[in-house]
Amino acid sequence: VAPFGTSRIRVRLAQALQLMLRNAAENNTAADWLRLLGIWAALPRYHCNARDINAMLASFVDNGVLPIIPQDLDGPAPQRRERNGEEASADRRAAAERLAACGRLSDAARSLTSNGLAPVTTAPVTALRALHPQGPAINDDFGDSLRVAPHVELSDELVQRVLLQQKRNVKGGPSGITYDHLRCLCGVGGGVSALRSALQCLIDGSVPSEALPSLKASRLIALAKPGGGVRPIAIGEVFVRLAAR
Repeated sequence: VAPFGTSRIRVRLAQALQLMLRNAAENNTAADWLRLLGIWAALPRYHCNARDINAMLASFVDNGVLPIIPQDLDGPAPQRRERNGEEASADRRAAAERLAACGRLSDAARSLTSNGLAPVTTAPVTALRALHPQGPAINDDFGDSLRVAPHVELSDELVQRVLLQQKRNVKGGPSGITYDHLRCLCGVGGGVSALRSALQCLIDGSVPSEALPSLKASRLIALAKPGGGVRPIAIGEVFVRLAAR
C-alpha cells in the first residue's frame, strides 16, 4: 500500500470510504454494501502511480458510485508462485523489519521462525476440507428469541477509540479493506460518523440478507506446521471484526 502513503491519497481514500459507508448505512441495500466491499478491489494497486490512484479516488468521490465487484467465493484461488529458500528468507526478513518498525517485536520474532505458507498442492486443500467440512444449512430466522437483548447505541467517540486500539499492518478479509484504511476516516470530517452508522446496522442486524454472505466471508490461509500438516487461519471482514469489539 505504498502509494497510499501521501496525505492527499489518504484524504481521497477517506472521502471515498466515507461516501460508501454513508450510502450503505442510509440506503441499506445489498448493492450499496457490495459496493463498499468492492472499493479496495476496484483500485489499481500494481503498475500504477499515486497520481493515477488519486484521480480514480477523486472520480469515485465526484460520481458517488462504484461498480459492483462480483465476489466469486467459490472460484479458484489466485495462483501463488513458489519461492526458493533464499527468496523465502528475504521475505521473512523484510516482514520482520516492517513489524519491528511498528514496535511489534514479538510478531517480528515469530515471522523469522515461521515455516511460512503451506505449498500450493492438493494435499493442504484436502487437509483444510477435512478440518472444516461443509456444515448443514443454518436457519437464520430465530423469530423473537434474539430480540430481547438491550439495544446498543454506538457513539463516534467509542468507534474511534476502538478503531485506534487495533494493531497496524493487520491483513484484511476477502475485500482487502484493513484497519489502516479505516484509520484514514479519523482525519476527515464526518468520516468516523459514517463508519459508526454502518457498524450500527451490523450490530442491529438490519443488513440485507443478500449482503451477509460477503460480509461473513473469510480469507483462509494455510500455514505449514513444524511437524507437518496445516494450520488454518481465517481472516474475516474488518467491519464485522470491528463491530464485534
